[in-house]
This record gives sequence, C-alpha cells and structure tokens, in this order.
Amino acid sequence: MFSDQQEEKFKVCKWWLARGFALLPIQPNSKYLFAGYGEHQKKITTTEQAAEIIRKFPLANIAVLGHGGVIILDFDNPELYKLWRDRHPEYKDTYTEKTPGRDGAHVFAYGHVPSGLKLVPGVEIKKRCVVYPSTIDGRSYTRGAGEIIEATSDIFFSLSIPGTPTASLLNRIERSQVVRQQQTHNSLVEQIKANNDLLHVFSVYVPDIKFEIKGNVATARCPFHKDKKPSLFVLIEKGYYKCHACGEHGDVINLYAWGEGIDNREAVARLTRKLQAVR
Repeated sequence: MFSDQQEEKFKVCKWWLARGFALLPIQPNSKYLFAGYGEHQKKITTTEQAAEIIRKFPLANIAVLGHGGVIILDFDNPELYKLWRDRHPEYKDTYTEKTPGRDGAHVFAYGHVPSGLKLVPGVEIKKRCVVYPSTIDGRSYTRGAGEIIEATSDIFFSLSIPGTPTASLLNRIERSQVVRQQQTHNSLVEQIKANNDLLHVFSVYVPDIKFEIKGNVATARCPFHKDKKPSLFVLIEKGYYKCHACGEHGDVINLYAWGEGIDNREAVARLTRKLQAVR
C-alpha cells in the first residue's frame, strides 16, 4: 500500500511514462541521481519499475529524461519566460511546470532541437529535469495543466542569440545534409551493383552452386536453406535474387554481407573501398 504522498508520485510517474518519457530516481531534496541511474545507464520505463522505486525510496525526487523528439526548455529568468510567452502565444499552453526558488519554468514540447543552436542567457535546453512533486530545499515544483503539444522551430525564434544561425536555418541545413548523404549513399550503391556481378559473388561464397541460365533469369538450389529443387532465381540484369521457398532475397550488397557475416552498412563500406582501390 502507498501513502497519499507515494500515491501522488506514482500517478505522476504514470502520466510521464504514458507520454513516452523515461524516468530517473533522484536523491531526496536534491538534483543528484541515485548511483547506477542515468541517461546511458538504468532508467525507469515501466509502471512496475516506478512502483518499485517509490516503495524502496519513498522520499526520492523524480526526473524526466527527454529524447530526440522532445524539447525541454529551462527558464531561469522569469522575465525572459514572460517575454517568450507573449511572443509565442501558440505555445503558451504546452505543459509547463514552475520551478522552486527563482520562479523559473520548465517548458515541455514535442519537437526537434537543431544541433548548434545558441540560446540567450537565462534559458537552456535540458536532457533531463526534476519534476513535480519533487522538492529542492524543502520547496516543491508546481505541476502544470494541459498537455504536451507539437512545436516547430519557431519555438526558439525569440530565444536565439542575435548573429548566430536561427533554428529554422539550422533545420534547413540539417535537412540538406541528410538529402546529400542519401544521394551519396544511393550513388555508391548503384556503383557497387554495376561493378559486382551477382552470379560471380554467389560462386565465391557458394562454390558448389550450379546455375541454369535462360535469358535474363538464372535458377539454382537455394544456399540459404536445404533446397531439394531449384527454388532460387536471379534476375541477372537487375542484380536481384529471391528464393520462392524460404523468401530470402536481396542484391549483391545483401549477399556480400551474408557471405562475410557483417551488416549491410559495413558491406557498403568494404565494397566501396574495393571499388576505389581499382580506380
């Protein structure tokens, strides 16, 4: 059985867990983690774990751990927070808690924080923060109302340091970098396929394989399972294989990865190095 205080803490834990947040137990009346817990260590991700911690450490504080799709803004400067609310009425109702002591605020929203963003003094982005009903120096965080809402890069518009890239610009840069990486990757993949004959690679890793070729299609017994009749077919021009029986399929990269016992990313890297070596 929980006390009323423990029951309130458990209810809050369930609220955060239902919204995709992991939790961390914090030492009573402080912001220090319990040993063994942290961003890259053990954390609370289920209601059963939350209940166990509350029973074991009834006076423990609770912190939420953000992730890639969450924004946690920590306003130490109450005037800056009020100014931000006035300039961003579309976000003023997203879930917010008041912090003890300086009348600051923790603002929570779903969204993306662009790397390289520089914020004005008085506000920072947190990866984790202590939440209600935790206490610091005997003073409690104040629970907010409402839900956590989706936010765009506009949430940072009035918080960026003048003269540094805005969040919108940084987001555009990140998107263009992703597109270029995808284009480069796609180009490499096409070059690898064009320079590696699929039937030859089969013969390297399955020396006893015997293909029967008719036009653009080659068939053989499948090396991926105990095949009693030719179930594997290869579309020679397309560089694609599939087994009718076991369903195994892919291209020369998948086959090379299988033969070498590596993943596809490493297969692309190795085949790229081989390709560059012969140029």
